[in-house]
Amino acid sequence: MSPIPLGILAAAGSKAIVPAMELISTTVLGGATASVTFSGPWSAYTHLQLRVTVRKASAATTGGVDYSMRLNGSAVANQSSHSLSGDGASVTSWAQSGYNHLLFPLMAPGANATAGIFGAGIIDIPDINSTTKAKMIRFFGGHNSNGNRRVSLISGQAESVTAALSSITFRDEVGDSFAAGSRFSLYGIKG
Repeated sequence: MSPIPLGILAAAGSKAIVPAMELISTTVLGGATASVTFSGPWSAYTHLQLRVTVRKASAATTGGVDYSMRLNGSAVANQSSHSLSGDGASVTSWAQSGYNHLLFPLMAPGANATAGIFGAGIIDIPDINSTTKAKMIRFFGGHNSNGNRRVSLISGQAESVTAALSSITFRDEVGDSFAAGSRFSLYGIKG
């Protein structure tokens, strides 16, 4: 028995398996910027997805830097992140807890990296309007800067954020700025 071609299912008028994703907002930086914030409410959506392509404004001797995000502005030190990362030759992992932010190693290239190279990542935040669950994130991203190539998968939990999600703020972990041309796009998923 041969599989049913996907085109037949679409032609038959079947429901989409994946809910539609709608672009809510995009921010493209015109100059160096210390942080980027998206503000809700997003009551029309059940889940959010952020797509980021960023570059660090100053030079980076290691080829990259970690970034962090705060949900609902929470700086309560009970947030945790876990990472699995690889470069094709080795795999590393780490975990952190008791922090006042969620960390993700996007490791965006610095100003000394080849022009036009940006770190890229996708961040999913499910159940954004729940008032009983701690907010979770899932991050997938990678970069290629100064020969340092990595792909990372991260999970994070902000235990103190149980209210409906109302804001998301990105910043450099060590207080640097995002470079001009960095892009942050927020998508909403209904259903």
